Amino acid sequence: MNITVIGGGYVGLTTGICLSYVGHDVNIVEKDLAKLSALELGNLLIYEPGLDNLLQKSRSRITFSNKVNRNLLNGSELIVIAVGTPPKDDGDADLTFLHAAFEEVISCLDEDVQAVVAIKSTVPVGTNDMLAEKFGSMLLSHRVQFVSNPEFLREGHAVYDTLYPDRIVVGARDRDAVGLLREAYSPILQRSFVKPDFITDGIEKDLPYFIVTTPKSAELVKYASNAFLALKISYINEIALLCEKVGANVEDVALGMGTDSRIGRSFLNAGIGWGGSCFPKDTSALIRTSEKHGSELSIVRAAVKVNDNIKDYFVKNVESTLGDLQGKSVAVLGLSFKPDTDDVRDSPAMELVDRLVKKGAIVKATDPIALENARKVVPESDKVIYEEDVYKALEGVDCVLITTEWPQWSKLDFDRVGRIVRQKLIFDGRNCLDKEVLEGLGFIYKGVGR
Repeated sequence: MNITVIGGGYVGLTTGICLSYVGHDVNIVEKDLAKLSALELGNLLIYEPGLDNLLQKSRSRITFSNKVNRNLLNGSELIVIAVGTPPKDDGDADLTFLHAAFEEVISCLDEDVQAVVAIKSTVPVGTNDMLAEKFGSMLLSHRVQFVSNPEFLREGHAVYDTLYPDRIVVGARDRDAVGLLREAYSPILQRSFVKPDFITDGIEKDLPYFIVTTPKSAELVKYASNAFLALKISYINEIALLCEKVGANVEDVALGMGTDSRIGRSFLNAGIGWGGSCFPKDTSALIRTSEKHGSELSIVRAAVKVNDNIKDYFVKNVESTLGDLQGKSVAVLGLSFKPDTDDVRDSPAMELVDRLVKKGAIVKATDPIALENARKVVPESDKVIYEEDVYKALEGVDCVLITTEWPQWSKLDFDRVGRIVRQKLIFDGRNCLDKEVLEGLGFIYKGVGR
């Protein structure tokens, strides 16, 4: 099948490259010329484990362009829209790029072309219907169907999630459009592709569900899913604070809860909260949608509030233990919002850096791969020092903060760490270190709810 993907960002690249890998001919449209030049050379400007490997294996079936190629577009049976929908000041999703993409696509489609346009961008409920109405007059002479096809990718696991999804959701009005999406995803639904060498699991996983709904339901599935996962994290963080007050261990509580099949173990890791490009944006947009329709969504609002409060609690814990932070040196280990990604968007770690600096601390920060992106958000200064070497970041500091659960931190030589820090004080914001081992080495260890 010939497929055009509009948008060469995280979702567009992952979707396009994976669809190419399973056998389709794909053209990815990316308007940023710097990104485009890198892609044409086979280089990705995002960090996603395994994606560069698939790109190299799919080069014969994938092309890149900086604008919609009329010939390729008209030869495409499926057109995927995967442009950004960033949050506006009021929390609603900004659909400017989406509208521009639709206008460009429709203006380039010949009248006799039959195509399906799949919206993979995360959009508010009703967007598909709104676009169909807005561009309806332009489509009178075309045979184009709009469908909603949300993505459910975890950064750091996006290739696996694309090739081995739990479900594929299609919101459509037309049976033929559903059939085309089923055909496009057939290699994934049937798992007929060659398993990439770097994927070590998934082969025994159940085949994915193919769920067909209305466009509005498909749009809401995406928001409702992310809001629920954010709620689980906020819930266990509230339980963690209670654990500290009553003398319980949140990890034991989470294990006892998570082994209940009705609850599940995932997203029950207490820490300094959620962030990234999805949860903050999607919870805000869902709340904004609820406001427009007179629905309260008080549980989602509470999840957002708890997520803000847990960072306040963490900084206050540092301050109450260390004293006045003015002039104190603090090592921050981890800047991406989660491991296996260089994404620092709405990262709790970056927010903690900002809060510590405002309280007068000098922050020495490090991360295995996210330093370049971190510097773009918070420039280096006399108050914020970025170090490539983790041990340089630890030299002479008054305390150590673990803010992203990179596996590298648990493998540190803590005998050496104890010799180079000023104070043997560790605040583990991700509960990823061995408390007993560290206390045995003379460290004061403070986790979240432990």
